[in-house]
Amino acid sequence: GYPTSSKMIIDEGITSVSSNALRGDRTVQTLELPSTLRTVGDTAFADTIISNVTIPEGVTTIGGWSCRMTNVYHP
Repeated sequence: GYPTSSKMIIDEGITSVSSNALRGDRTVQTLELPSTLRTVGDTAFADTIISNVTIPEGVTTIGGWSCRMTNVYHP
């Protein structure tokens, strides 16, 4: 199997996560997003093992298939 990390923290001040940013990653299970985040790109977290993430209230755009094949749900 893959080694896993308990958490990845994206720094405050970051406003977007690019498309495919963590796509296919098998090391991060928990992702902490900054309150400054506004945009999550297409397939940003697709095909990962992320199972714990909270989308900050200020996020206005979540790209298509951003959480495809993960344990993360967004309406």
